[in-house]
Amino acid sequence: MDDDLMVAGTPTGLVKAASTVLALAGVFIALTGVQVLGARFFEAWVNAVPPLFLVMGIALVPAALSLFRGSMFAAVAAVAIAGLAFLMTSAWFIFTFGSILSLMNVMAVPMAGLGALLGLLALPHVRKMAQAKQRLAEQGMSLGL
Repeated sequence: MDDDLMVAGTPTGLVKAASTVLALAGVFIALTGVQVLGARFFEAWVNAVPPLFLVMGIALVPAALSLFRGSMFAAVAAVAIAGLAFLMTSAWFIFTFGSILSLMNVMAVPMAGLGALLGLLALPHVRKMAQAKQRLAEQGMSLGL
C-alpha cells in the first residue's frame, strides 16, 4: 500500500506540463512588465499595468513550482493568477496594438491561457498528490516535501 501512495504522491505528466507552462507564462508576463515599464501613457491608469504584470509574473513562478510539488492552495492560486493574466495580457495586446509591439506579450497571451487551462485540468491530480502525501506523512514518511 505504501508503494501505491508513493506513486500517487508523484506528479503526473499533466501536472508537470501545467507547472512548466505556468512558470514560463510567469516569466513572459514579468518580462512584458519589464519591457514596457519605462513607457508612459496619457491615461494614468494605464501606467499601473506594467508593474502589475511584473508582480503577477513573479507571483506565478513560485505558484507553478508549488503546484509541481502538490500544493492544492498553490494550484488554485496559479490557475487564478494565470486566468487573470490571460485576460489582462489579451486586453493589453489589443489596447497597445498600434503603438507598442511587445514580443514578450505576444508569447504571454497564449502561455497564460494554456497555463490556466492545463492548471485547471491538473487540479484533480494535484488533489490526489496532496492526499497521498498527507497519508504518507501520517505514517511517518513525509518524502521530505
